[in-house]
Amino acid sequence: MTTLEVRLDSLRTAAAEIERANREIAASLEAVQSEVAGLYALGMPAGGVGAFSAMYAAEAGTMSEWPLTLARFASNLQQAADDIQQAMNQPGRPIAPLVLPYIPESVPLALWGHGFSTTKKPTALVVDTSEPPVIAEPLPLGSYVAAINQPLYTVLQREQQGLSSNQLLLSVLMQTRETRLEDLTALKNNLLSYDPNTDLRHTPRVQALETEIAGYDGQIASTQQTISQQQATINSLTERLNRVRPGAGADVTLLQELEYGQTNQWVKANTQDCVNYIVSRVPVPDGLARDAYLWNEQAAKLTQYGVTGGSTPLVGSILVMEKSHPYADPVYGHLMLVQAVDADGSVWVTDNNHPTVPVKLGDLTTETGGSNISYLYLSWFTQG
Repeated sequence: MTTLEVRLDSLRTAAAEIERANREIAASLEAVQSEVAGLYALGMPAGGVGAFSAMYAAEAGTMSEWPLTLARFASNLQQAADDIQQAMNQPGRPIAPLVLPYIPESVPLALWGHGFSTTKKPTALVVDTSEPPVIAEPLPLGSYVAAINQPLYTVLQREQQGLSSNQLLLSVLMQTRETRLEDLTALKNNLLSYDPNTDLRHTPRVQALETEIAGYDGQIASTQQTISQQQATINSLTERLNRVRPGAGADVTLLQELEYGQTNQWVKANTQDCVNYIVSRVPVPDGLARDAYLWNEQAAKLTQYGVTGGSTPLVGSILVMEKSHPYADPVYGHLMLVQAVDADGSVWVTDNNHPTVPVKLGDLTTETGGSNISYLYLSWFTQG
């Protein structure tokens, strides 16, 4: 065993140990959460324990991030080991990123990959008509998130953790307030039973409890507002990520290969004009590269790549123009690459006619929407 192989083995062992520790920490946190939930079910006593519970709720979100951080670190170690192993197995093959004439700031360099290429052409789909077709289930959100969308997904996870923490805090505050209210009622009854003429409004103990309850009311209102804002943010982030979520039947392995790869050389060598422009800048599966107006149809056939589409322009999406569009070729249609989308909805694109500097779609044609224009979302490339 060479020194490099020994260190590579140590790297994999470290990744496995971190993953094991991650599972133990996750199990411990789950046990703690279960115990706290049990205390709530039994009735949280007033005083120090209630204050401790509020502190626990405030820190619960931070603690829940520990397993996620360790899982990401272990995954990164394992990925590094795999990359080193691949380089060792293919010493004669250069690993270099695809060189592009134009890379907008909105599309990170990580999106362009590390030289993956395959010569395998798409296999024709064989359908057994004697059996009812199996309807593939959509991949759950988060099962595959490309590097370009990972920051968005990380924010979503953080907001979800924060929401869970604040919901727990709200529960503690409301239970504690209820306990204080019961204490106040009992105190008033005791005072009045001792002296029916007691002036409750000027009794220090009554005033102290009323002030404390008012403080809880303020915290509850503030926490409820925060929860509402977090829920709105989560809904917005989820909607954005769902736009680029792989469609039903997608193969995550194929998506990962495309994310860190590029279009096959034989596809680049046998396409021209707008199609060649796209395949030279976007990693696309072999079967997708047909005449421009056929891309929607081909994408629907290649379900293993999970390409979806819609009418909303997204950075990194492919604009498909039908043959009937006035800007498109009347025989082949046209393709463009979306480089940016302004707040007012203006779409900036590049194509074989404008390869290096994005132009506004509205400056090229007055028909910027409608049935003659659609967008393809490639989960390994398009930004949510």
